[in-house]
Amino acid sequence: MTRARTGLLAALLAAAWTSPAAADTAYSLTETLVGEWLWDNGNTSPDDDYYGDIKNRLNVSIQAEGVDLGFRVDTSTFRFLYPSWMGDETTEERAERERLYYRRHGIEPDEAGEYGHVGDYRLERAYARVRLTDDWTVTGGDFYAHLGRGLVLSLRKEDELGLDSALRGARLDGRVADRVDVLAMAGLVNVTNVEDRYNLISQDPLDLVSAGQVGVEIWSGNRVLLHAADYRPHAGGGEQTDLVAFGGALDFPELPGGLRLYAEADGLHRSFQEDRSDDGFALWADAGGAWGPVQLRLEYKEYRDFDILSTSQDALGVRWPYNRPPIADQEDQLIESEYNVRGGRLRVDYQILDWLAVYAACAGSQDLSEAEHHAVHGYAGVEATWDDGRSAARLSGGYRHAWQPALDGGFETYRTLWHVKFDLGLHLWGPLSLSAMVLHEEWERDDYGTRLEYRRGTTGLSLDWAGIGGVIGTFEYDTEQARWDHWFGSAGLQWFALDWLTIRAKVGSQRGGLKCLGGVCRQFPPFDGMRLEFVFRL
Repeated sequence: MTRARTGLLAALLAAAWTSPAAADTAYSLTETLVGEWLWDNGNTSPDDDYYGDIKNRLNVSIQAEGVDLGFRVDTSTFRFLYPSWMGDETTEERAERERLYYRRHGIEPDEAGEYGHVGDYRLERAYARVRLTDDWTVTGGDFYAHLGRGLVLSLRKEDELGLDSALRGARLDGRVADRVDVLAMAGLVNVTNVEDRYNLISQDPLDLVSAGQVGVEIWSGNRVLLHAADYRPHAGGGEQTDLVAFGGALDFPELPGGLRLYAEADGLHRSFQEDRSDDGFALWADAGGAWGPVQLRLEYKEYRDFDILSTSQDALGVRWPYNRPPIADQEDQLIESEYNVRGGRLRVDYQILDWLAVYAACAGSQDLSEAEHHAVHGYAGVEATWDDGRSAARLSGGYRHAWQPALDGGFETYRTLWHVKFDLGLHLWGPLSLSAMVLHEEWERDDYGTRLEYRRGTTGLSLDWAGIGGVIGTFEYDTEQARWDHWFGSAGLQWFALDWLTIRAKVGSQRGGLKCLGGVCRQFPPFDGMRLEFVFRL
């Protein structure tokens, strides 16, 4: 695999070097170098404390007439770093921490008591895109893949969750008779192997994905879509031998009367060893329109056993998601069920004045799994802009209530959430601006018969000077996390030192916990340490 990646990189460089120079040829290089020193984050797990890392990400792209080339090289190096002058632990306690840290990476000491090297160095992305004609493009290498609204296939980058999945193979995009769009692709799933959450090294799942989509324009941009995807697990991927997902959609963004409609229906069939199989179904509809100052949006979802996941697991034992069904709720919500659920959302926006708008929404879901964690979520907000749009303030809040069947019949509360958020972007004068954000959450949930109550919050304040940089301070609290205290504080800066150099720094602590985006949630550890980042752009 390493030899193949090296050969692909050499081919891209050779193509760039031998291609004739042209006036419209563009080159870009972005080099991101990050150094971190992490201390005791207080999460009661001693194997993820006191270590340093150096990460490097090199992006190179070349755009010429009809040809785009690019590659990305990622390197990561980790080392246990607990100097004797830091802390008050004994030599034996420090040695035990070191042993646990390297065991976390699967490394045991040699006969001399020395530990091996921890790191990952690879060609993470490489691609060549050629425009054959005005209507046809072929891509080889790594590319993101998405069909419809993501119910059947969605491999993309999610910086907020530390996810970055792509296909390594070939892709063909084209248009026929000025009204038929064609997409065909196949490749192996290639993930970013070192993510920024726990700094563990995961191997690529290498599941084989083949997919295609045809879109036919009926009139005025309104289309009918048909798509399908076939997933074949990498050797040793478990009992599942194949998964086929298929379906179609009506994409009507320009209907009479200011209406729009998107409706998608999909099915899937899983095959397992010993001639076993099961099926899944998904339905998604999104309708709305705008009439004067009023905008209306209505969504409906029904998913039954519609999870498409990798057969292998990452370093934390979690499988990668290959599809992303819409959740019909706020994107950052912890939803009760993602793949076995029925529900919807209604949202109304009203533009009161040119500078003032309000909205209100209500979402509900019925959990179709055995857990039966049903939920309803109501929220609303107001936004004001002034100073020719250079300043804005937003205030929003809501209440989420989830319930489950009780042992003695009826229902009982499973989880509740009150949340309020305020955002401010204020232009002060000239190049100077101020940004502020305040978030507060009140949680209550059931923990195997015990009621837990806790609160979380974040307050951030930043001062920015356009073209120069800025400073930021953050204060957070979380009374749920097992930590010697529940308070977190950090400070950071960003400096545009040169046209081609940006420097960022951060020191302090930040709360961890569960972060969600579009129904996918990932656990993040608390951060306690310092970080220095250099970004070079040429």
